[in-house]
Amino acid sequence: MLASTAGMGAESIILGTARTQDPVTQGLVAMLVPFVDIFIFGLITALVIITTGAYDTSVLHPNLVGQALSLGLGSNIGLHLANSTNIFFAFCAIVCWSYYGDRAVSYLFGKQGVFTFRYVYLFFIIFGAVMIVESTLTMCHVFYGLMALPYLVSVFALSPVVVRLTKQHFRKIGSGN
Repeated sequence: MLASTAGMGAESIILGTARTQDPVTQGLVAMLVPFVDIFIFGLITALVIITTGAYDTSVLHPNLVGQALSLGLGSNIGLHLANSTNIFFAFCAIVCWSYYGDRAVSYLFGKQGVFTFRYVYLFFIIFGAVMIVESTLTMCHVFYGLMALPYLVSVFALSPVVVRLTKQHFRKIGSGN
C-alpha cells in the first residue's frame, strides 16, 4: 500500500476536479496509475536490485536502489541518481499532499480553515524532517490507516452506484453507441 497511495482516497480529490461526461471511463483510466506505478516501476526496480546482486550484501544499505545502480554502473553515480530522484519525489509528495489537505480542509471548514492548515502543514514538514526516521514512518502509518477508514466507508456506501453505472457503461458500449 505504501508503494503508492492507491486505495487511500487521495486520488479521488484530484479526479474530482476533472470535468467529464463519463465517470466510468475516467475510473478505468485512473486504475492504470497503480498498475504502472507498482507493477511496471516496481518490477524494473526489483530487476535492477536482483541482477546487480545488491540484495545479497552482508550489510543492507539504506538506499538499496542507489546501491544497485552504483553496482550496475560501476561508480557512485547510482547513489547520486537515486538520492536526486528521492528528493524530487519527496518534493512532489509534499506539494500533492498539501493540495489534498487544502481541499479537504476547505470542504470541512471553509476558506478560513485553509490558512491555519497551511501553517500546521509547514510545521509538520519541518517536524518530520528532524524526527527520527522510525518515528516519522510510524506516524505516517498511523495517519495512513486513519485516512483509509472514511475512504473505505465511502467505497462500501457508493459501490452500488459504481456497479450500476459500470453496467450501464458496458451495455452502451456493447450496443455500439
